[in-house]
Amino acid sequence: MADYESLIETFKRANAAAFRAVARRFDVEVDYGSDSAPDTGAERVRVPLPSRELPVGEVAWIRGESDAMALRLRHHDAAAHARRKPTGDIAPELYDALETARVEALGARRM
Repeated sequence: MADYESLIETFKRANAAAFRAVARRFDVEVDYGSDSAPDTGAERVRVPLPSRELPVGEVAWIRGESDAMALRLRHHDAAAHARRKPTGDIAPELYDALETARVEALGARRM
């Protein structure tokens, strides 16, 4: 059992370090959990909690989610986004989707 715990803790530490490096925010605390806490914030983020077995697919998914959150923290301006967000039924959803694509494209281009 201790081996599983040490593997999970090692993964969590490495993932948190990668998150901070991608976000270029070394002051951010990275928490793990499955509750519905906000995914990004100024000082704390919550990423999915890995299962004890650390299956390869799940590790890749968690890393991807973490990178997406880190890129959003690095490249997204919430105030500017809110000021420019359109009204209506579909336009706000499209606007949010385009912002996600923009943020991830910036990250992919720089990596």
